[in-house]
Amino acid sequence: MNDLDIFKGIEDVIREKKKEDEYNSSFDFEKFGVDERNKKYIVEREQIIFDNAKTYSSSLYQICKALGEIKSIFMNKGIEDEETFAEWYRSAGLHKDKVSELLKRNELYMLAPDKIDYISSLSIPAVKFLTRKQLDDELKEKVLELELKKIEDMEEIVMSENKDESQLPKKTSFETKTFKFYQKRISKATSLKELVKEKNNIIDLIKSLNQLKKEIEDKEKEQENENNLSLFEENYVFKDELDRVYNLEFNNETKKYESVRYLTEEDYKEKSFGEVMNFVTPTESITLAKEKFLYAANTLSWRKYKEEN
Repeated sequence: MNDLDIFKGIEDVIREKKKEDEYNSSFDFEKFGVDERNKKYIVEREQIIFDNAKTYSSSLYQICKALGEIKSIFMNKGIEDEETFAEWYRSAGLHKDKVSELLKRNELYMLAPDKIDYISSLSIPAVKFLTRKQLDDELKEKVLELELKKIEDMEEIVMSENKDESQLPKKTSFETKTFKFYQKRISKATSLKELVKEKNNIIDLIKSLNQLKKEIEDKEKEQENENNLSLFEENYVFKDELDRVYNLEFNNETKKYESVRYLTEEDYKEKSFGEVMNFVTPTESITLAKEKFLYAANTLSWRKYKEEN
């Protein structure tokens, strides 16, 4: 191979890398009458979203990987103490539920190291579903290979592929008894009228169960609202390297949580000239707001405001 061949090989690698990083919008601007000036503006910002999404995926992978390695040290190097690991992550400002989610996601990264972007994009419920002990690694790998996003689609694959009922979640006593009760009545039905009657009974039962489900959800929301005050007691206030103050606040008008930035400490104390930041989309969920706010604080290396005063 001569020198020219070597340089050509390098150029080919660079060209392929450039193609990977290029972003092409799939939106039909002409169809919706978007002019060239606005099209260019939108595509540039799509590029920003695209690039940062890739960065987020990589960052989440690194966080999960590091956390898994730290736990491995605590559990496999002679310490073997779950409580010691818990003391460590609490001292690092991490919550048990978040640590659990990150470790579960790390399990999936280890199962499919070539699916980092996909695994990073999975919702927390999807991660919990895929890391259940009832599912073996082969089933998990199949779902990961298909890059399914919806839990309903994952369940369909599990149900169709899993021939061993012992791997599936066991039905509760209520489910079993109710199912057998109606199954028996339907099998004994001798007329269309009786079948219609049982069908209506089942419809009524479903309505009643949905009502109970709604009551549970309402109570959960009440409980969440009761915990609102603890948000401020825990003092979710940080400073960045420019001494700008960031605070997670509850907007009484919109009834949503927002991340607000104040340019000075005085502005923060007076609650004036605050700017709502977009990294925490205003949400009614205190859990989601806290999770995104703390993630931003850790990622951007903010320091706790109370520690500075």
